[in-house]
Parts: sequence; structure tokens; C-alpha cells
Amino acid sequence: DFAAPLRHMCLFLSYLRKNEVRVTQNGTMFKKAQNELSTLIEEEDSNIDETFFPVRYPPRLAFLVYFSKSKSLCDERNNTLRLGSHASAWLESPYKEWRIDLFKYWKQTFMTQDSDLQTIFWIIMNSPKDSVVSVSNLLAEMSTLSTSHSSHGLSLRAEKNLVNMLEYLGVLEVSTARGEIAVRVTPLGRALFEIAQWPDEKFDTDIYVQSNFEVLVPCTVDPKILWAIDTFAEVIKIDQMMVYKLTRNSVYRALLHEHTPEIIEQFLRAHSKSPIPQNVAYSIAHWGTSYGRIEFEDVILLKCDTDGLSDELMMSPKIKPYLKKKIGP
Repeated sequence: DFAAPLRHMCLFLSYLRKNEVRVTQNGTMFKKAQNELSTLIEEEDSNIDETFFPVRYPPRLAFLVYFSKSKSLCDERNNTLRLGSHASAWLESPYKEWRIDLFKYWKQTFMTQDSDLQTIFWIIMNSPKDSVVSVSNLLAEMSTLSTSHSSHGLSLRAEKNLVNMLEYLGVLEVSTARGEIAVRVTPLGRALFEIAQWPDEKFDTDIYVQSNFEVLVPCTVDPKILWAIDTFAEVIKIDQMMVYKLTRNSVYRALLHEHTPEIIEQFLRAHSKSPIPQNVAYSIAHWGTSYGRIEFEDVILLKCDTDGLSDELMMSPKIKPYLKKKIGP
């Protein structure tokens, strides 16, 4: 799944954009948010003791959270995890830069202090093009050379921190049979290791808008298209064909992010494989006309003892910018 880490970054950041993610005093997200995010990023059930990060999240979630914090894509303020100041600029950058940033963060996190994994990584990445390397045999050869006596054994570190993470990042193809782990470096992996040209990546650009308000989105869709869809539709199902749904609330939320019904409809028309059903276009327009008819405001009531004083304040160049209007005589 070559699109997985980019897709998951979009879904993770979009979740922060749409939800108030509260964290405990020790900096851990509450369980509800963790569970919802684990579903979005397709985190398989795993023991959180397997993660090597300070806060005990499942491995993939931990990697995305700490990577995002390191790039100011998210930050923590007032016990809340929020979208960071650099998120918009990062999302607009080329996908090659996304890949390089994720790969560099992986090396910094898992390789810097682990000389054994550095050796294994170097051997795998320098294997001849399209050759298959037996990790099991490599570990057997490494057992006598290991310089680290970490509580996490070399085999566990190699599997969790190197093989699994590099497969996730698209660097390795991995096969497990009869207890043996074999890997092959992908063209993307060779490019990230700077020993080959950067490969072309073909993302899907078509989505499918249904008359029941569902939007079918391939998991290999262009990540920036996914980021846009997640603004105005609710994700219902994460699979090879992701299912989103347009609702009144999802459209309202998009309007809060300065979208308009026209922008949403134009986007759907531009990317939908088939024409937009008439009932869907009508509903989006109708929901848009309802937005903004009722508005709450936080105000302070300023009470004057005479009408003249209130009129004088309304005409004052220094004070008038702070006054909304008169609500009585």
C-alpha cells in the first residue's frame, strides 16, 4: 500500500482539524480519540509496550504523532492537541518532500542510537537491485556481532523498528513464510537511500459520488484530494475503497473552514467519475442557504446613565471600533 503513510498523515491531521483532542496531564490522548485515530490509520491490534516512544501509543500512531510534533504539524496547548502552524504549508509541499521527511524522522528516531540496526539497514539497502534478502539469516549472522544489549532484543528491534516501519513507509517489500522474513528494496526505497532516481508515483484522481450521498474514494487517491474531501464529508468506512458521506453537519463544518456550497459542488464535479446526482447538488446548495441564519456572540453590555453619553461614545473615533450597536435608548 504505497499511499498508506501519506493517506494516514492526511487523515490524522484532518482529525485534529475537525475535533478537539483532549490530552491527560501526562500528555496522552484520551482513549476515545486514540481508538478513532487507530481506525483511521488502520492500526492493527498491538501491544503498546512494543512502542519505543515516551507516551504509550500503538506503534504507528506514536510514529505519526511524534513526527507531526517534530515538524510543528500539530502542537499541544492547554491540554489539547491541535493542528500546528506549519501544517498548511507542509500539506501543500510536493509528495517527495513528505516521503523524505518521514524517512528522515524514522532514521533519526530508530537508527541514530542503534549501531546494530544501522549495520542491518546498510546491508539491506546496498543489496543488488531486485534481490531478496533473508532477514532471518542476516540476524543469525549478526548475533555474534551485536554491540547492543538492549532489553529489547535485536530480533525484536529489527522486526518492529526496521522491517515493519520500512514496509509501512514503502521502502521494503516484505514476505513471511515458514517463519522466515524476506525483504526486497523498492524503487522508492532506493531513491530515499539516494542510490537511484526518484520513481513516478501514480495516485488515483477519480472519486464516485452516489445518489445516497455516499462518496467512494480509492485508498490510493491523491492525498491532497483526500484532504479536501475530509473537509466536507464524514468518513464511514476505511478500506481499499473508502466510503465518505455528505451530511448537513459535514457541509456546515466545511462552511466554518471558509468553503461555500459552490466550492464543494465544483470540487465534486471536477473529480467525480460520473455526473453529480441532482439530489446531492440540490441538498448541498440548500444546506448552504441555512448556514449563518443564527449566530451566537460573546458581548459585554455597556450601560450609560444618559442617552447623550451613549451617543457621544458611539461617535468617539477611539471607542466606536469596539462598539457593536445600541440595543436600547
